[in-house]
Amino acid sequence: MIAVRGLVHRLSSSGSSPRVLLDRVDLSLERGEVVLLVGRNGSGKTTLARYLVGLLLPTEGTVTVDGLRTDRDVREIRRRVGLLFQESHEQLIAQTPLEDVAFGLENLALPPEEIHRRSWEALERVGLHEKALCPIESLTSSERQRVALAGLLAMDPAYYILDEPDRTADREGLALLLSLVRELRAQSKGVLIISHKEFWKDHVDRVVRIEQGRVVADSQASPGPFAVPPATARPGFAWTVHLAGGGGKAYSPDEVWRLQARHLAFAYNALPALKDFSADVTAGEFIVINGPEGSGKTTLVELLAGLVLPTSGSVLWDDTPIHTMRAQERVRRVGLVFQEPYQQLLGESVQEELFMGLLAQGLSLSESEERARWACEVVGLEWGLVREQPSHQLSVGEQARLAIAAVLAIYPRVLIVDETLSALDPPGQRELLALLQELHAQGTTVLLVTSEDLSNVGTCLWRLEGGRLLYNGPPEAL
Repeated sequence: MIAVRGLVHRLSSSGSSPRVLLDRVDLSLERGEVVLLVGRNGSGKTTLARYLVGLLLPTEGTVTVDGLRTDRDVREIRRRVGLLFQESHEQLIAQTPLEDVAFGLENLALPPEEIHRRSWEALERVGLHEKALCPIESLTSSERQRVALAGLLAMDPAYYILDEPDRTADREGLALLLSLVRELRAQSKGVLIISHKEFWKDHVDRVVRIEQGRVVADSQASPGPFAVPPATARPGFAWTVHLAGGGGKAYSPDEVWRLQARHLAFAYNALPALKDFSADVTAGEFIVINGPEGSGKTTLVELLAGLVLPTSGSVLWDDTPIHTMRAQERVRRVGLVFQEPYQQLLGESVQEELFMGLLAQGLSLSESEERARWACEVVGLEWGLVREQPSHQLSVGEQARLAIAAVLAIYPRVLIVDETLSALDPPGQRELLALLQELHAQGTTVLLVTSEDLSNVGTCLWRLEGGRLLYNGPPEAL
């Protein structure tokens, strides 16, 4: 059994008193038990996960695994507990999936034939045996996370801590995860799932809720059969964010421009990711870009933002190829919020992150602070509390909010948000959708990449499959 008793974690930052991130937490996980840990972004879930595997060692409270204390028996703890990181880049180190899975087994000094067998079996269990020799950078975000999961399966620990394993998974990926969890339970493995997705509640033994660092509920669940979950329903809207008080850029409804994609194609190491894509974006649209994992959505928006060059075809802002514009000009036209926030956040602190782009635009320090304060407030970050906080200490959901704020503060004509909904808890998803609708109402053109079913959101839907545009029209008509 994993047992956490009275665990306290304080987060220090310069110029402020320590913030208590975990406050006397008690938690248990038995072998053969599946537990769901839920809570809002920033509530301490990922920090708690790192304590369970011995990446963080307690100074107040204790964490034990089968009676062994993590602050005394770290090596043995890490043999018994496997952690799937929320961000796969923190876990993957090799060039191909097969090499990465084999790396952990090599550290166990297993015979080469055993390493080979276990590695291939693990990749087959996560559905990646056909991509075992592909470059990892050519994989989608969800596929990279499955490589990391294969690494854990090959090591065969007694306990699995899965930190948002479903964040970028499509319906097929969710079905795979459910099947794996069923297998692990049957093998008497303990599984702790950290997730914002409601469907897990029907497939676990207990649900533990953490709020502001405290466990506020630990209740029995009634596990149902491990069925494939239905397509995720569209979150409802309870309220609208109002962009007022010193920020926000309202564009004229008569403004005319056109972002044109003409016969776009892109390939990673000769592997096609996008094929003959043509479509226009015009002022005042709200376009939802949907499609299964690996359909080319992220590749498309990176091309539209001028961040990569197409293998063939072109992206034009009116008559100018967008990749030929200076970066400062390009981001005022098309601002992209990356699918993985860590790729976008370069500043040491929240304030530095926001000021970096604003000062590069030639704004004064006072105007930069005004815009930074406004952008933080509209994405739900309290400027006075977070401005000095290191970006890497934020939760993934908070980092996603910061990435949106950094782009929003520049007032782009087109705001592209790539799968950010998946990084947020359900209330955060509703808040972001309300914010995007309000921005759209005030004149910002919005492109939202999502795996969620948002048939009632936006003015237009682009549906991609296999790198091709299959549908371009009203969302409700599909």
